[in-house]
Amino acid sequence: MNQINQLISVVQKKLEEDKLILPTLPKIALEVREACDNPETDVTAMVNILQKDPAISARLIKYANSAFMKRQGTKAITNLSLVVGRIGLDQIRNIATSMAMEQLFISSHQVISDYISKSWDKTVDVASFATAFLKLYKKDNPDVELNINDMTLLSLIYNIGMLPILTEAEAQEGDLLKVEHLNYCIDKFSSQIGVEIVKSWGFSKESVHFLKNWNNFNYVQKKVTYIDFLRMALVYNNNVSYNINKDKFYAILKKKGLYENLTFFESKEFKDAYYEIYSVFK
Repeated sequence: MNQINQLISVVQKKLEEDKLILPTLPKIALEVREACDNPETDVTAMVNILQKDPAISARLIKYANSAFMKRQGTKAITNLSLVVGRIGLDQIRNIATSMAMEQLFISSHQVISDYISKSWDKTVDVASFATAFLKLYKKDNPDVELNINDMTLLSLIYNIGMLPILTEAEAQEGDLLKVEHLNYCIDKFSSQIGVEIVKSWGFSKESVHFLKNWNNFNYVQKKVTYIDFLRMALVYNNNVSYNINKDKFYAILKKKGLYENLTFFESKEFKDAYYEIYSVFK
């Protein structure tokens, strides 16, 4: 327990003194986001930016041709200009950011690397579930003001606060690198650190609100929010590390009209939607 207390003390002190090293958004994501904020950016300008990162470009081509994006009967495309045109500049920002996010989940330390790899796999699973849930919800509720690509991005960063903690744990070494110790510290600080990260990245107030409140299950809004879909992805798949009254939680979302029966999440329709999204990241 002394090792855990040591890490908690280090992280807490650095947070208070504003000395915690926060991860920086990948360069390609920054350029894309800045370009999208510029009203003069056109398809050609965006293509010139994306071509700097062949991996991201390839993933965007895959996304544009996925069942998630491509209408039935539409031809596959490989030209990046056509890809940007199909996806649209408004959505490129979040999609490119989402795809660049994986670059943050790397480490040269074996224990940390294994932990991060498993965490990223879990994050992709959570994002795919939450996005599929919202996509099908919007199918029956087209007027809901929630964006599918925003949902994907928020789901991918919901636990981004773990990264500085893992960096500190790697520096401390010793027993701190036990998985249960890492889990304990991440549960305690991840949300708070995540808020600081998205602020430093210049993300929206909505993103800050999301990071701040998603893991406080006592915080429930009357309207349907992105948090509802993330929480269902976590709770339904047993990815919440602390005790949750599942029956109470499910009843709240059912009352809000998000679903009628839990069997919905085992349906072919839901699984097809899930794998459409999951395949983009794999």
